[in-house]
Amino acid sequence: QALPASELAYMAKVSHPTISSHLSKLVEGNLLTVEQHGRHRYYRLANQEVAEVLEKLGTIAPTVQVRSLKQS
Repeated sequence: QALPASELAYMAKVSHPTISSHLSKLVEGNLLTVEQHGRHRYYRLANQEVAEVLEKLGTIAPTVQVRSLKQS
């Protein structure tokens, strides 16, 4: 599912400039794709391989309670 930067920033509890910077780097790294719809940009995982890698990382990464990316 593609999400706008504003929703991703809200979910991550970071500012719009912060999320924009991170999203740009992920797009440059071919981990995300971006689509322009009107004045909004929607981001999604680039492909199934990226999704699978993230799922695998989730199984080995320790569970940490993070309230904000600023704490991670």
